Amino acid sequence: MKLKTTFSILIFSFFFFQNINSQSFVDEGNQWSLVQYNFMGDGFTSTYRIEGDTLLNGIIYKKLLMTEEDPAMVVNWTESKYIREDSTKKIFQFDGTDDGELIYDFGLSVGDTVFFNNSSIYDYDAIVDAVDSVELNDGTMRKRLALSSLHCPDWGIQEYWIEGIGGVNLALSYINQFCIFDVGTFLRCFSNNGDFLYGNLNGENCFIINSTNELEQTAIKIFPNPTQDILNLEYSETIKIEQLKIFDFQGQLIKSLQVENDLSPISISNFPKGVYYLKIETAKSKFVFKKFIKI
Repeated sequence: MKLKTTFSILIFSFFFFQNINSQSFVDEGNQWSLVQYNFMGDGFTSTYRIEGDTLLNGIIYKKLLMTEEDPAMVVNWTESKYIREDSTKKIFQFDGTDDGELIYDFGLSVGDTVFFNNSSIYDYDAIVDAVDSVELNDGTMRKRLALSSLHCPDWGIQEYWIEGIGGVNLALSYINQFCIFDVGTFLRCFSNNGDFLYGNLNGENCFIINSTNELEQTAIKIFPNPTQDILNLEYSETIKIEQLKIFDFQGQLIKSLQVENDLSPISISNFPKGVYYLKIETAKSKFVFKKFIKI
């Protein structure tokens, strides 16, 4: 009986970790909304997205596109980095060499040391203090690693890596920023193809952009905004809206509507006051996000 129980636990653990390890960092449509601070304390917002691939030194890399965020949602994607993921869940950035430069290693265990050498002066090591999992907004689980620096241990700084998402306090950055106190790049939210999966406590200012629908983004308007009772959509007859979803600023689904004929005004009278996102799905699986405020 004891053997059977132990076997069942092992089987459960196997499938549990298979589940939390199933997502790739370089999945097409992965998108990070970041805020970056410089030594003056000024904050800059930007969005990064995996889209397309390229062949470098005979190795296939994914393109990491970047655009600065704009309240008017003016999108100007440029190629920022080229990254790849190997079979051991290591993430590399192309740096001109055959292997590339290590950014993340999601295959680490407690007590493992990860080595980075991104400076001619200092070597940067970090150690994995703990490994657990975190639940995303869609209910799926992701492996999470807690790391601390061995270069400036007295500072007590800790970073968290979420598999398939990356760093929380040093998002898309090298671990050597552990010991730089006057700059930082922080993750505000993460999405995949329009699905808002992860956001921190400051995620109310996140933007989710679909790089393939800039025209529809400007062609669809919502009003009034701010609003108290109803939300109206205005768009041309050439755009076919199929589904609407409303999320709160933490990414929780609040309301979902299938659109078959003409779109009626959306009632939000029973919504609590706050910031919301309206996800508009058009034909050919294109997504448009509009932010509105309930007063």
